[in-house]
Amino acid sequence: MANENVQVGKYTLESLTTGMYSDPKIVYREYIQNSVDSLEMAVANNLLEPQGMRIDIVINEEESAISIRDNGMGIPCAEAKETLMNVGNSKKRHSSNRGFRGIGRLGGMSYCDTLVFTTSAENEPQKTVV
Repeated sequence: MANENVQVGKYTLESLTTGMYSDPKIVYREYIQNSVDSLEMAVANNLLEPQGMRIDIVINEEESAISIRDNGMGIPCAEAKETLMNVGNSKKRHSSNRGFRGIGRLGGMSYCDTLVFTTSAENEPQKTVV
């Protein structure tokens, strides 16, 4: 059984995006929940005081762009690609995090021409862009 190939059907991403996120506003909830999880993790790791937690939502009507930024924990460069590219594989736990299934960030794929995730962790000079 260990050598059997697992196949993922062509409709999987559609099911995980449009199928689960039929209302585009839900995508904002998913991204803001991820920001809150990151902020709470930064506070728990003594990198940030609770009163310093920040989520900025910038709407650029001219470019039809929306940016959601936080000053939370970030993802270390060594883990960022795996964390952001994996589907349904999250280190978060339902008991302590809002997002935990590892699919919420995919919701934007249904509604964006371009979807970019940028992250950096404390004391790392580089950022990761996916």
